[in-house]
Amino acid sequence: MRSIAAAVRVAIVCFCKQDASDLVRLDGVSSTCVGPDLTVGLSLTGVTPLRANKGVSFIGTQKNGPFDITGELARGWLLDPINPNGRPNADVVRPWTNGSGLVRGDEDRWIIDFGTAMSEREAALYQGPFKYVFEHVRPTRLHLRRQWHRTKWWLHGDPRPALRRAIANGRGFVATPLVSKHRVFVWLPTQKIPENTVS
Repeated sequence: MRSIAAAVRVAIVCFCKQDASDLVRLDGVSSTCVGPDLTVGLSLTGVTPLRANKGVSFIGTQKNGPFDITGELARGWLLDPINPNGRPNADVVRPWTNGSGLVRGDEDRWIIDFGTAMSEREAALYQGPFKYVFEHVRPTRLHLRRQWHRTKWWLHGDPRPALRRAIANGRGFVATPLVSKHRVFVWLPTQKIPENTVS
């Protein structure tokens, strides 16, 4: 039998019949009103995407598997001789971060990334990284519901080709976590993305 755990967050809202604006509080802070999204001030429940952000604002890639590797392993692969395809492992092994890494300032995080369109045969020519993904990622993806996850197990679950095209020729981009207590914006330099990894 498999056990399932859940994180539960509780919001308690109390109502009062009399005019008691000095009693209206949210998270211990006095307010004149509380919005339907349980925030104080301007309600953001009816906002729509900005048209100006179309093609310039993206959600980052989603791995859907343990593609993360240690800095020590990554640097070892970067020193390996050229692969049978004549290409270095630097094509598919790169520094990586996510939203929590942006907030905490994690260092020395690396990832294996075969891009968005590399075939299994092409990926296999990057011997060390492919062997790692075969042993660690493939078993976690073979029984998932999404066909892409099962049949393209060496690629990230959501590799975001539009995002990659948008940043491929730039100097860098601004990243911000989707979910965070405080909104932070971090400038990240664009890494050279090999042409065969972007569709």
